[in-house]
Amino acid sequence: MKKRKKNKLLLIGSLIFLGLSILLFIFGSLNNLDDNEQNISILKKSSIEYYNSKKYYAFVETNKKIASLTPNNSSHQFIASYSCFIIGDYFCSMEYVNNALELKNDIAYLELKGFILNLQEKPVEAKEIFQDILKESNSTLAKIGIGHIKLQENNCIQAKEIFFEYNYQTNIKTVIFDKINSDYLSQMNSLGIGWCDLANNDFENALKQFDKILDNNPDHLLGIINKANTLRWLKKYNEARDILLDGLKIYPNSEYMYGELGLIEQELGNLDQAKKYFNQALSNNNNTYSCPYEGLGLIYFMEGDNEKAKEHLEKSIEIKQNLDFEKYNTLAKIYIKEGKITDAKILLLKSLENNPEGIEANELLKNIS
Repeated sequence: MKKRKKNKLLLIGSLIFLGLSILLFIFGSLNNLDDNEQNISILKKSSIEYYNSKKYYAFVETNKKIASLTPNNSSHQFIASYSCFIIGDYFCSMEYVNNALELKNDIAYLELKGFILNLQEKPVEAKEIFQDILKESNSTLAKIGIGHIKLQENNCIQAKEIFFEYNYQTNIKTVIFDKINSDYLSQMNSLGIGWCDLANNDFENALKQFDKILDNNPDHLLGIINKANTLRWLKKYNEARDILLDGLKIYPNSEYMYGELGLIEQELGNLDQAKKYFNQALSNNNNTYSCPYEGLGLIYFMEGDNEKAKEHLEKSIEIKQNLDFEKYNTLAKIYIKEGKITDAKILLLKSLENNPEGIEANELLKNIS
């Protein structure tokens, strides 16, 4: 959960920048469709009103209702998927994007599915989708998706090359828009570059990138979380906590907010409060978010409860194998105590694969070899 934990939080974000613009674009296009149902028209207006008034969960529920009333309309399914994506509900987002794809094999839908898969800790599947898209089109979002895969593979050099390729271009052709403006490109690249800065422990520059995002959209979910995450690494705990608590007023069901709050309290030694936050995160998402399991596992290990520690660390590894290393080291220590030396070696080798400079993993390997 050390250096690579910060990477998790950034994996999500580049499509969120596009969310509202896409919704407005599609809703505008749908005005030309033969859809005279008054309740659908009212719901569409309500959706935009909810978004503008920061009632994001009502915004999502409204778009889900529109999708349920028009099950054969792929655009409505797509809008519902994006709505869920914006608030970080990736199960919901996947459900509706699959609905859209069953109705129409649209590249825009595939682009979104690729990003969702990446968020659900399935980078191999996501990469396949992005690569398949690029065989058929010169999709900007698919290229950016490959950039985010490179980040997850801990290859910031290639990722930055991808992001910088689009940094100052203002006439990028995509399957969604005729043109993406320079402000969007600047925001999207701020996210990717900030992620790379975090991976390289360049926290001050990372903070500048996330501030750029929040300057344009103060309610941006990933902007809030990643700014707080960066402040935590700078040990500005009170400021980070305040940002997250304010964020929960907007996104009360965000497991990522609770997970980050848990990390803050864990680092401050407030273990009971940390456990409460981690458990709250898991109550919102206990399938695809590895951080709370790892946090709880490390705390239980510190408290001497190796059985609970093992259970939670194994679950964290089951969800996410890449980037992290501390959970591998800690679980290896438990296995060593249990006499499972071969299993411990496998864990330590994976730890070193994720963090080649890992001093602790090398020392543990040396001791059991």
